Order: sequence, then structure tokens, then C-alpha cells
Amino acid sequence: IIFSLLLWWPLPLPYCFRILGGASEIGRGFRHLTEMLRARAKSPVDGVANSARGKLSSRDGGAPVGFSEQENRAPNPTSRTALSSRAATSLDGVTSCTQVVPTTEVRFMVSVGETVWCAERDGSISVRSFTTAQTLYTIDFKDTQFCWCLLYMESSRTVWAGYSGGQIRLFCAQTYELVREIHQHAGGVYCLAFGNGCVFSGSNDFVCMQWDAETLEFVHQFSGHKNSVRCATVAGPLLITGSDDHTIWLWNILSGETVSELCGHRGGVLAVLKCGELLWSASEDSTVRVWNLETGALVHTLTAHQGRVTTLALTGSVVWSTGVDHTICTYNSKTFRLLGRHPDHRGYVNGLAVVGLCMKYVLWSGSSDKTVRIWSYEGEHRKSSEGREEDSAELEALNLAMKERLSALTGELGVAESEAGRLRSENASLQVTLGQASEQNEAHRQRCLSLQASLERTMEQSRGEAAEGAERLRRAQ
Repeated sequence: IIFSLLLWWPLPLPYCFRILGGASEIGRGFRHLTEMLRARAKSPVDGVANSARGKLSSRDGGAPVGFSEQENRAPNPTSRTALSSRAATSLDGVTSCTQVVPTTEVRFMVSVGETVWCAERDGSISVRSFTTAQTLYTIDFKDTQFCWCLLYMESSRTVWAGYSGGQIRLFCAQTYELVREIHQHAGGVYCLAFGNGCVFSGSNDFVCMQWDAETLEFVHQFSGHKNSVRCATVAGPLLITGSDDHTIWLWNILSGETVSELCGHRGGVLAVLKCGELLWSASEDSTVRVWNLETGALVHTLTAHQGRVTTLALTGSVVWSTGVDHTICTYNSKTFRLLGRHPDHRGYVNGLAVVGLCMKYVLWSGSSDKTVRIWSYEGEHRKSSEGREEDSAELEALNLAMKERLSALTGELGVAESEAGRLRSENASLQVTLGQASEQNEAHRQRCLSLQASLERTMEQSRGEAAEGAERLRRAQ
């Protein structure tokens, strides 16, 4: 690259930046490929894995069960032969893969009513049936842009889609028609999040933008990250963003100011998840870290994955994570204990979508092995209408923030009303003074008119007397 820059120095600067950016993307791709090859090279065959570990599930055919915190770094995924021979696994007794659906590589998924919207690698969006996983409709603009993220807004029955070209497209969840397109980001949109009646979009232009969910108007821009904003979530009055600059920022949504910055990851932060008073974060450094939202302190570090950790999801008291090591891991959200590893996919797992209802959760996982696997989990909590867990602490924090804001507005209103009363009294006083001045002015005017009439009579009399005097003088002469 340096030789090319020295050789082709007359090139315009934009082309130089494009060369550097392309080299960075190529380096990132080689790093990811190296992680996958390393994980595959180190993965033991099923027989060796079964002989090395005694605590293996017979139904899973080699998957570890119930590791302690000291055993969070679990073994590599099982071999591809073993994966192709089984259709369902159950590692923690309540989780199992119930269906494998061949498809193209899925980048992102979101649950929309009785369907699941999947962002395909070819740039299209496939709408699949929740029960059969069959494709019902395909949204394809036949352009060079790729869909990177999806967000379902149940209130407006629309699906927001972020694209690599910086567009945010809104689709009707029932007719699949394009409702509106927003293009304000200077780079691709990596993530979308909803909270406090607004939608937040993170991009590789280093900023996160806030939009009104009803009017679709731009509200605010959160700037401060030194690299792409990869993930975002809303926790009461806080906006939480993770970036490729290895940091997590907490913003006050009402004021737009930075509350705190969480540092500790040695790679880009790819996913953040609020779980009660804690924040879970997944990173390219192959770790999942747990933070205290109030103090910003690091609570725990999980190292169950052997490569980039791409996604986090919450079902009841269980946290799910996916990675490029072909596995899906589950943890206890209270004790941080690793509940199990699911090495069913043959490629890196791009993401998870919680689509279950009532007491049973159903999750879809998309992978580079061109399959979508459907998992079932017997949970204890139900989903909210927006596809998130009901969090009383978050609602209480939001309610408290809104009460404080209402109290502040009430105080400002009281001050404004007192000021208005003072201005009204001053206006009344001025009106009285003006009335008195008007009366005095009228009296002065009448007096002036009277003086003017008297002056005219005096002048007329003086002119008559002067004329008589002149006549007498003429006669005398």
C-alpha cells in the first residue's frame, strides 16, 4: 500500500482513502477467515471429545452440559460429519433445535407477527412463515445495496431496514410495500433500536441518529465515537452504543449529553443487551462482558467463544450469544454460569431472532452455512409487544425520568405563569397611566384651543384699534 501511494501520489485524496479502506476491509476479512480456520483446525472429532469429557449429553452427541465459571472456555464445535447426522440437540435440558431450513446466508432476522423477516446475503429481504419457515414474499430492489439490520415497529405496523448505502427504508408489515426512504447517514446503517418513542440508527459514519417514530423527522445526532457504531439499545432514559473503537458509550436521550464511557474490550463491540441493572456486551475480542449500568464497573467476563461474538439475545433468565466459532452459547443471567454450547451450525452464526410467544420461546439462528435453525426453549417470562422482555426496572427508571422531566417542566411553567402575571399587572398599570395621560392630554388640548381663540380675538381687536389710530392720524395731518 505504501509503495502504491508513493508510486501513484498524483491520485486524488478520495481514491487514496478508498485504497486504505479497501485494505482495511480485506484485513478484517482475512482475520475472520483465520479465526474460522483456527477454530476448525482445533475442533476435536466426536470420539476424542467424548472420551476427553465425561459430562456429555447422549442426545447431543458430544455437546458439553453445565460448565462452571472456571470452565467458561468450552471446547470447539463438533465435527461437520456429526453435525450433518443430527437434526436436533438439547444441551441444557430445555433447549433443542427443532428444524433445519436450507437457505442462503442470512445476515439479520426480526420477528414480525406471524412471520420472520430475514436479511439475505444477496441484498434481498425474505419474509418467512413463523411455523413452516417457508418464504412467503421476497423484497428485492435489484441494486448493489445490502440490508444490514431490521427493526419492527408494532405501533405503526412498519419494518425499518438499514442498508449498506446509508438508506433507511420503511416497509409495510402487511403489504410489504415501501412506505418511505430516509437517507441522511453518510455510511452504511449497522443497527436500529427503539425507545422513548424514537428510533436510533448507528452507522459507519461514526454517529448515531435519533428519529421520531411517528413523524419520521430527524431529532438529534449523537457524535463522539471514533469508529463505526455497530450496535445500540435503549435503557430507560439512556441510549447505549457500541463501536469499533472498542468502547461503549452511555448517552442521556433527553439532553443528548454523554453520561459515561465503558472501556475494556480489546476489539470492536458488536452487540449490547440490557438485562435488569446490568449491561451485557459482545465483542470481536471473543469475550462477553457484563457491566454495572449505574457505576460503569466491569462485573464479569465470559470466554466461552473462540472467535468474534456477533449477537446477544435474552429469553427470560437466559442470555444467548452467537459467534464465528459456529456455536450458540447460553448463560444464566443471574449467576453468569454457562448453561450450554450449541455447535450445530457449520458456519459462523450471524444472529438470533426471538419469535416465541407465551411460556415457550422460539429462536431462529442464521449462519454462513446457508441454513436457518429453529430452536425452542421453555422459558419463564413472556415477550412484550415490541419483542423485548418486560423489564420493570427499565420501566420504573423511564417513569422516574419522565416524572423528573414533568416536575421540571411544571416548575418552569409556574415561573412562566408568575412572570406572565407580573407582566399583566404592569400592563394594567400602564393602561391606567395611559388613560390618565390621555385625559391630561385632552385637557391640555382644550386649554390650547381656548388660548388660541382668545389670542385671535385679541389680535382682531388690536388690528381694529390700529386701523382707528391710523385714520385719526391721517385726519389730523
